[in-house]
Amino acid sequence: MSDAIDINTVIVGAGQAGLSISYYLKQQHIPHIILEQADKVGSAWHTRWDNFCLVTPNWQCQLPGHPYQGDDPDGFMLKHEIIEYIESYAQRYELPIKTSTQVQNVNLDNTKFIVTTPSLKFRSENLVVATGGYHNPNIPSFAKNIPSSIKQIHSSEYRNPEQFKGENILLVGTGQSGCQIAEELHTAGNQMYISLGSAPRVNRRYKGKDIVRWLDDMGYYKLTADKNPHGKAAALRTNHCVSGKNGGMDINMRALAQEGAKLFGKISACGGSLCKFSDDLIQNLDAADEEANSVLSMVDDFIEAEQLRTPPDTNTYPDFVPITSPTLNLIDENITSVIWCTGYKPDYRWLDIPTLGQDQRPEHEYGISHIPGLYFLGLNWQRYWGSGRLYQVGLDAQYICEQLSQRIDKQA
Repeated sequence: MSDAIDINTVIVGAGQAGLSISYYLKQQHIPHIILEQADKVGSAWHTRWDNFCLVTPNWQCQLPGHPYQGDDPDGFMLKHEIIEYIESYAQRYELPIKTSTQVQNVNLDNTKFIVTTPSLKFRSENLVVATGGYHNPNIPSFAKNIPSSIKQIHSSEYRNPEQFKGENILLVGTGQSGCQIAEELHTAGNQMYISLGSAPRVNRRYKGKDIVRWLDDMGYYKLTADKNPHGKAAALRTNHCVSGKNGGMDINMRALAQEGAKLFGKISACGGSLCKFSDDLIQNLDAADEEANSVLSMVDDFIEAEQLRTPPDTNTYPDFVPITSPTLNLIDENITSVIWCTGYKPDYRWLDIPTLGQDQRPEHEYGISHIPGLYFLGLNWQRYWGSGRLYQVGLDAQYICEQLSQRIDKQA
């Protein structure tokens, strides 16, 4: 392997996770390089839809050494502002990034990691996988049964309502992306047919504060993954339905239905133009309400315990009960497009190292693999609720850097 470039640490991925660990490694003078397959840093943010904005407030943008410094800490950055924030971070600290460099394979040669790209090979003592956990669109197999005359896209391909001007649309999945896309298209005047899953929701504000601020004040973001009541399953749970649009707003499926959107339970099959749904719509709506109410109850308990003075609750709580159906004929309803907001599947096929579980997700403890020198960063609930976000990815990066530095010291 004489043709390999020797370097202490290779980081795969130049999103917020990869940039954050690079920041700490550079502080420690640990030689490293970031390999990024796209031609720019933070490439995932570039693929969001046109009107995308953060769901968490700007004050949670806390990349290490680069906290949010704008004049709207309680606002929600727009897509171009997020990109600027990420890009300025990489430039400010002159992080060692090699873009347009796809990692094709990583394997072990004794104790060294051999990282293969189309043009170069690297040999490293340490490897940090910072590619996140959202890789390939997850679309159900029965989607192929839908007539070819009906356009189908994954949420990752959605850009704006102009793509669907005047169309009737079936939107499947109401997680964080799905609910926002559904609201945007509904507001644009499209007749929406929405298939709900088990995604929870939360109120944007309550008694004078953004709900994220309340949760932070209550210490929820200090809760480590091992203390989460949902255990390891927390990493796979759907994020709450809420929006940062127009300065922050609720998205409630009952309200959309009251305004004319058609709601259905979880989609279960499609054959030709006929789609079938589980009989769980009301159950899913009720469960989302219960989750939102439980969060508000936690806030009320905190207010009482801390003897805080707060303004009254000014939220409205839609209780509309929609009429639904177990089937939907796409052609009869003149539905010309289907948007699959059904999430992503992980893809670590390039990582030729025995470190994945049966679900093909990394096995780790707070980002540390059982393979010496192998680390993961930027995963959902890796260590904290905000591990996969701009808020706490820096804390995880600092922790990984400490572990990596200790390993180097032991080898010295």
